Amino acid sequence: MKTRGLSRNERRKIRHRRIRKKVSGTPERPRLFVFKSLRHIYA
Repeated sequence: MKTRGLSRNERRKIRHRRIRKKVSGTPERPRLFVFKSLRHIYA
């Protein structure tokens, strides 16, 4: 792993950027909002 020498905060930022890249919504296709209850998952 390349992130071995990085501090905890820097690793968190890298992970955050990677996730943001995947979930970024666009105006014509906004990102999906998911709500989970104990019984069901609503999208």
